[in-house]
Amino acid sequence: MRRFSVALAAAGASLFLAACMSDRDSTSPSSLTPRATASATVTPATCDYNNTMKGYARDYFNGSTKNAVLSLIGQMANATTAANRQAVAFSIMSKVASARLTSAANSATLGATFVDYVLGCADLDASLLTTHTALVLSSGIFEVRGGSSDDKYQALAFVKTSAGTKALATPRWGVQPKDAVTKSWAATPGSFIVFGYPISVNGVNGVGAPAALNTNEVGSPSYNGFELGTVPAHKESSNLLVGLCVSAFTSTSSAVNLLFHTEEIQKNTSPSFCTTSDVPGFALLPSKTWLASVGDRLTSIFAPKKLTAQDFESRLGGLPSGWSPFHSGLLTGTNTALSFSTPPHDWFINAIMGDVVVAVTVPSTDPAIPGFVPAPAGISVTLSISGNSGSPSFFIVDGATPAKSFTVTTDGTGHATFKNFAVTKAGGFLATATGSLGGLATTQSKTSDMFWIKNKTAP
Repeated sequence: MRRFSVALAAAGASLFLAACMSDRDSTSPSSLTPRATASATVTPATCDYNNTMKGYARDYFNGSTKNAVLSLIGQMANATTAANRQAVAFSIMSKVASARLTSAANSATLGATFVDYVLGCADLDASLLTTHTALVLSSGIFEVRGGSSDDKYQALAFVKTSAGTKALATPRWGVQPKDAVTKSWAATPGSFIVFGYPISVNGVNGVGAPAALNTNEVGSPSYNGFELGTVPAHKESSNLLVGLCVSAFTSTSSAVNLLFHTEEIQKNTSPSFCTTSDVPGFALLPSKTWLASVGDRLTSIFAPKKLTAQDFESRLGGLPSGWSPFHSGLLTGTNTALSFSTPPHDWFINAIMGDVVVAVTVPSTDPAIPGFVPAPAGISVTLSISGNSGSPSFFIVDGATPAKSFTVTTDGTGHATFKNFAVTKAGGFLATATGSLGGLATTQSKTSDMFWIKNKTAP
């Protein structure tokens, strides 16, 4: 049996057990039977509940929480079906979620050992989590959602402050349901773990990411990107939003912060957790201080995407869970250059001359690649025509209604393509391309050479 190989059946309400049970059980003294190592492969068939799992629980939990978890472990050991065993495992994970970073729990390293072992015993697919569990518990998101008895509030990143108290990460980042009324986490009921952790990334494709964006993380490297996933993987939902609460513009308004997901710019909107919070016991943020970049284009952020090679520097591709890394990127309008890679040319009235393509480049942030590099996808480019006297000049893009200007966005190669370009009036024209970064205009616009449209039918 492969480790963590079976996906969760759509069942399993969380089980509740009062946290007043004593720490008495039938566990043998740990000195008599060595525990399994943290890296050992564990399956339901090889799981040792009484010695290993309970031993790890005693190492991680304190007080009444420890007693409650030990009782739940007993229930998990006595479960007669995989679904019941997994349901209890999610109840245990809920205890981890509430206890981490508080006096009810010890170090994240001990917590990671416990979490990985329990999920292995439940035969849950946790392969995306297990190598990062300690970081998730200390500096990220770890919540159980989706089941009828699970919490429904926002899943946000938590850290421990220098004063030793549990606090929301700064800047705030996390996940929330789109529907603020029902707060529904899953289209198909069933518990799952939603987790996230900061990753170390730098500017890529000309995108300058702020240093130490997650200011609760110190030292080198700084964390300025974030990864998310679920246990089990492939848990699909179509009603969630991913958000990072950062100022939209710099104080000088010369640059703009944008959210990037799979190296595409996402539209700037504001999830509710940036200015409010329904997480019990944690204060709100001042609304005037924060805006947010949210992937509202991600209609199904859990839906599986093509799996491609991924590393922390490129942040390309999707993970099997369907979530790929997201980060904030700082783009400066004055450093964004536009040029015509395929300019308009002499042609005939109302006839398609082909595509007009504008290339957008930004300064490289990679010392190994000096100069300018292609801009990321999502920069808005507007094309307009001028230079002709007389009646207003109109042109057509891809069969649309004639207009004085059209706007498209760049693709992953930094190109904005105006397909099937045609002009509706004869004469000489100039085409001007301008850009916009999340509402911040680029200053390096580009105007084409004069081109002539003949008043005759194309050959």
